[in-house]
Amino acid sequence: MLQFNSANARIVNTRRGVMECMEIALGENTADCDLILLHASIGHDFQEMVDQARLLAPNARILAASCCGVVGREGVSESMKDIALMTVKGKDFAVASVDQIYGHNSYEKGLEMANQLKNSGQDINMIYFLASGIDIDNNKCIAAFESVFGEDVTIFGATSSDNMKGHISFQAVDDKVYEHGAFAIGFSDPTLSIDTQATHGFVAIGEPLVVTKSEGHIIKEFNNKPAWQEYLTRLGLPHDASCGDSIPIGALGEK
Repeated sequence: MLQFNSANARIVNTRRGVMECMEIALGENTADCDLILLHASIGHDFQEMVDQARLLAPNARILAASCCGVVGREGVSESMKDIALMTVKGKDFAVASVDQIYGHNSYEKGLEMANQLKNSGQDINMIYFLASGIDIDNNKCIAAFESVFGEDVTIFGATSSDNMKGHISFQAVDDKVYEHGAFAIGFSDPTLSIDTQATHGFVAIGEPLVVTKSEGHIIKEFNNKPAWQEYLTRLGLPHDASCGDSIPIGALGEK
């Protein structure tokens, strides 16, 4: 049975932030874990972060990703110096990773990770997947995992961010930091269950946009007008505004 502990902090010094999170989560025995998962805002040095985690827990697998804030047991924070940590103790999991994942090879890279998990010998029933937040086709990644594990396996996760700048994001696996990497954790603890939700905590305001034309999951029109232009109008932006001007929802308009 897996045991989970978590913590979060807002500290300028990266190494001190990791130390505080580890101490909050595990007390004095910071080495008493088998997996460390770190999410940190872009204000931190990710190599320092994983190096400090390795120093405190030399035998643990270490995974990390950049984000634009954290949601921890202390609440929600979106500063440039946020760190959130989760530790896992137990052996009922497997880790897979790849580098150089992009939109054009997302299926192949996803398949590579899925096969790594499958070949681990663990009876995996849910997968946590995190990939680069720049240039990736998440639908193809999901399709790749489902081609190996079937559609009944629960897949959850996210893509890494850089405080909504859209320039660069970081992922770390053990002692190495990547910019276009991805990792997956396959959990096989039969006592675990999952409740999935999707929200950024936004409250709906104003009149709703009515979908008047769509093809599959692609919205073609809002209120009988081209969807992207109508959306930008609602935001008070010109019709030639970029994705960066309208993040995060504007990313849905990217091909």
